[in-house]
Amino acid sequence: MRSLSFAVGIRDRGRSRAASTDGLRPTQLRQAMKTGHLLIALAALNAILYSMLLPLWEGFDEPFHFGYVQGLANQQGFPDARSARLSREVRDSILLAPASQSVKNNLPQVTTYSQFFSWSPERRAAARRALYNIPRDYRWQSSDVLNYEAQHAPLEFALLAIPERILAGLPLPSRVLLLRILTALSCSFLLYAGASALCIEVGVRENHRNIALFSVFSS
Repeated sequence: MRSLSFAVGIRDRGRSRAASTDGLRPTQLRQAMKTGHLLIALAALNAILYSMLLPLWEGFDEPFHFGYVQGLANQQGFPDARSARLSREVRDSILLAPASQSVKNNLPQVTTYSQFFSWSPERRAAARRALYNIPRDYRWQSSDVLNYEAQHAPLEFALLAIPERILAGLPLPSRVLLLRILTALSCSFLLYAGASALCIEVGVRENHRNIALFSVFSS
């Protein structure tokens, strides 16, 4: 009886999925597809804008997550949480890029925005040039800053290590931006697929599903 009930449940769910699309007239189906494309575009635009507007290293523990990725990209193997260190490139960028007070609480050596904008325009421009011109060889050199994020599982970092290695010739801020966008877009598309499947599974109507997805991608 339990097997029969399970089979009936699978059949009914399959019918509900089919009904959610087969019951639509061609014009309604086209409208649903158009709405889906607009929601995906919203998710992508939101991901790209957020990645571009967030200042360097303002992401939660971002320099240490990036250091994990860079270590894998440099073929240094999986990090040892007891001894893993940031590269000299990342360490120098932390000293050059201004940051919020919350970041300074974690990294006392950084320059806050209030300090940075109290400098002369010439000094700020010089700091920005230095940030974009950190020698590429520094990515291979270790610093004295321990990477306390080295205890994380490696899958996500290993996937990001591939584009980090390919983009090694670009300045550090440009590489971080591209990795942010790649990660944000991937997560957005996975979230869209998962949330859509969940809504169909629980029988949420098309218009309510679109409202829920719009709310998710507007947050």
